[in-house]
Amino acid sequence: MQDNATAKNIQSAFMNLGFWMTVTSDLKSILDLLDNKFFVGAILEQDTPKPGYGLKLAQKILEVSPLTAIYLVSPNPDFPALLHAHRMGLKDFVQLEGEFLPYLVGSVRKAAEELEHSGERDRLLKDMANLHGKFLKQMISLHIKLMETEEAMRYHDGVPDEELPPCKVLIVDPDATVAEQLRERITETGGWQITHLTWGGEALDFGTEGAFHI
Repeated sequence: MQDNATAKNIQSAFMNLGFWMTVTSDLKSILDLLDNKFFVGAILEQDTPKPGYGLKLAQKILEVSPLTAIYLVSPNPDFPALLHAHRMGLKDFVQLEGEFLPYLVGSVRKAAEELEHSGERDRLLKDMANLHGKFLKQMISLHIKLMETEEAMRYHDGVPDEELPPCKVLIVDPDATVAEQLRERITETGGWQITHLTWGGEALDFGTEGAFHI
């Protein structure tokens, strides 16, 4: 924006709320700021630094900083510019007349709070995912150690097969013949546990209740 009374009023209102503000109409300074800093909000005057250039700057900001809330302002807005701003996805188009300042300040403040909450939520989700990943690795490691211990007990300490956990087998077949024949050959006393189901949907529900080896 031009460094005039309107810009000073806007700057003062935001700085009173703790916002860090930069006011400039120099094109080189604007592009340098966009390349080196992140801004929660950008308030662009439609015709600064030259007529119609506010929309071009808005496009530049959308490219380099899509999370920045962009407001196009003008004392004399025209419908084509307003329509263009809407299609570009700008946050709002504010006319610089009357009591515009409370609305502009409130809208930018709300956008800043939403961005802060979104960043905190993303951080918490990332931390939770990392924690779940570590927990899963620990559980897998514990399971491997348990299996190794069982094998060592079986082969080195002479633990009988009947004292080991059963091998669970799931059979999904409308015909019970295969299940019956298997039960005759591999029994529960031999360390086998056979479950027979007749349809897939039931098997999916049942399968979530406990793991099967086969």
